[in-house]
Amino acid sequence: MRAWPPPHTVRISSRAKRLLLRFHPEKGLEIVSPRRLSAHQVHEVLDAHRAWIEQHLSKLCQWPAERLPEAIDLPALGQCWSLAHVPDAPSGRLHADAQRQHLTLQGTPALLWPLLGRWLLHQAKLHLPPRLLEHARQQGLNPSAVSVRWARSRWGSCSHQGRISLNARLLWLSPQEVDYVLLHELTHLEHFDHSPAFWQALEERCLGARQWDRRLRKASACLPGWLPLIQ
Repeated sequence: MRAWPPPHTVRISSRAKRLLLRFHPEKGLEIVSPRRLSAHQVHEVLDAHRAWIEQHLSKLCQWPAERLPEAIDLPALGQCWSLAHVPDAPSGRLHADAQRQHLTLQGTPALLWPLLGRWLLHQAKLHLPPRLLEHARQQGLNPSAVSVRWARSRWGSCSHQGRISLNARLLWLSPQEVDYVLLHELTHLEHFDHSPAFWQALEERCLGARQWDRRLRKASACLPGWLPLIQ
């Protein structure tokens, strides 16, 4: 049985709008808070998110930082990239052969995890916004901006100003699940809530919307075990 609470750090950030938990490849479990927390409050936060924390701790334990994956499957894009690792290189380099869907990684894993993270984020930025904008065109909707970033919880979000943010982790969902997320966020341009009117509008765009929503709540289990190492 793993000791509880696990090692962790607390960081106060004036930019944080709410309390966040994340796993950092070097710092480990980190609590980011907009205000100072007492020791008792920190323990309450850890206990409230124990299942999520233990799930991610297990993934970190299962995937050693010194081992790179042999392949990267990206279901959202219908792609599977093979990897070749050349460890004896003075600096970290990543070369992508799009035609062969093959990555050549040169350098130690410590140098390559950040490079791999940036490459994956680029793939998400390359493919996800055009897909969302095509849905928007078909639905007669017009988001003011679209961005893609690494996020720890939400698959997507929509601001009051109509800016839609997508999680790069969508790369590991099925195309149907991705389309649901895109349509979900686009529907927030009309209904900025989860009222019955929102669900009715979303159901008209995506049959079985509530079932897809429940399915997405468990989709994080399909994420690769090495994913926390790139962020």
